[in-house]
Amino acid sequence: MFTRASIKRLLAVTALAVAALPLCAQTGGGRNNLPRNLFPPSLLPPPKLSAEEQATIDRALADLHSGNSEFRAGAVMLLGKYPVAQAQKAVIAALGDDSVRVRRAALVSVMEWNRGAPAEAVVPVLRTIGDEDVELRRTASAAIPAMMDVKRATEVLQPGTQFAVPADVQQTLMDAYLDEDVIVRRNLLTNYYYLNLPVSGDTFLALMSDEDAQVRLEAVGLAARFAEPASFNREARRWIENGSRIERLRLTRELALKPDAAQLELLRLLSQDEDDEIAAEALLGRFRSQGADAVFDELNSRLQAKRLKQEQALRFLQLLRQHPSRTPAHITTLTQLDDPILRREAVDLFFDLGYARDNPEQGVQFLADPSPEVRAAALRNYERQGANASPELLDTMLASPYPDVRQTLVFMTGTMQDKEAVEAILFDLLLDEEIAIRQQSLQEIAKRRLDGWEDILTASLEDEDPFIQRNAADLIIRTQMPGGPSALRQYIQHHPKSPLTPLIQIYLDKSAAGQSKETP
Repeated sequence: MFTRASIKRLLAVTALAVAALPLCAQTGGGRNNLPRNLFPPSLLPPPKLSAEEQATIDRALADLHSGNSEFRAGAVMLLGKYPVAQAQKAVIAALGDDSVRVRRAALVSVMEWNRGAPAEAVVPVLRTIGDEDVELRRTASAAIPAMMDVKRATEVLQPGTQFAVPADVQQTLMDAYLDEDVIVRRNLLTNYYYLNLPVSGDTFLALMSDEDAQVRLEAVGLAARFAEPASFNREARRWIENGSRIERLRLTRELALKPDAAQLELLRLLSQDEDDEIAAEALLGRFRSQGADAVFDELNSRLQAKRLKQEQALRFLQLLRQHPSRTPAHITTLTQLDDPILRREAVDLFFDLGYARDNPEQGVQFLADPSPEVRAAALRNYERQGANASPELLDTMLASPYPDVRQTLVFMTGTMQDKEAVEAILFDLLLDEEIAIRQQSLQEIAKRRLDGWEDILTASLEDEDPFIQRNAADLIIRTQMPGGPSALRQYIQHHPKSPLTPLIQIYLDKSAAGQSKETP
């Protein structure tokens, strides 16, 4: 009986195996060529070692007891090349060797295993983040994502397995946020959510004053989430007054996520920043949180004056869905913005908020926009109307100089009930200059069996365009058009060298054979 846990494990192992197939193919796919670093060692059978390989491992294990650290380091590097338990266990143990040289060799070997390292390596590697050697601390702290992935994979693929990071190692990791080395501090901050330890908010506040700019930037988001609010706000105000441009911008984005009353005041100060991008970010944060009219006016003014970056302008237009009260008075101006990407967003807003119902003439105008993205936004709305489309809309689309508009009109006829209107549209588009539109019109005519459809398909066999000829022949065959075989025979008589002729002949031969079997 499969349990949920066993099924989950089976799926995970299957996914890993599928991922390994291309590598197996490249190396011949033999047992010893399996890319073992893709799999947790506990899921794999031990590799088959030759007597010579086993002897090499035995000699390296013996060298680990040498009093010469160079011998021990060499042995560790050699053992790291063998994915067998006894070799890996020895390499992991060497992370605690008295010699820095040996410990470095051991950590290099573990890093080469990467996410294929055994679970037993996780805690020793994390403990190395507290090593006296700065190079080891740097390397081990950079390995946090890989080690935590090994931990998670082990817990998923071995149901019931839960291994906790010991308290002393947790403390080592929390202390490392204030490590004397900037690379270690950066690595710990960047990988905070991999560890998810109860680091004091005061630590992140302290790092907001770090000597390193990257550390300060990484710390501000964590301080905003975990530091005592009043303390964070004081530090944030210092950034507003004295911080660099990039620091003020990063702070603004963090404050805008979920500001309280005090942080809204900080955003108000930042909205007066001399830098347009920073001021706009602060205004957007306030508008999302409050929707205040004054903020709308300032953002709209900046939008019209092209003082918003495109991404900021898009967010402003998208936020109008949450705060639509001021939109009606400005919707026309918004849909006339110079940037087609912004116009498209404004046109989406026009239709989504229902303005097209009260201003149908304005909506139809979007079909004449020079931007295909803007036309597509309008066409998505009108394509849904189908049978409810007004005669004025249909006439506008039929006369459009843009193929995408006329092509959408063909699709819309599929749901229209007015037969005369459908015939007028499709017969007109049957003469369109775009081959794709003519093909789709021909298909709709045949599908709906409009008056004279058989004659239209027969005549289309003689069209000057080979795609139309092929389309007509295909429709004659698929619809089993009355008189179709006769029309096809006449075609192959007149066009013996046409690429269609052999295909049509095969169909006619099969059709004749089928009829002969039915005749007693």
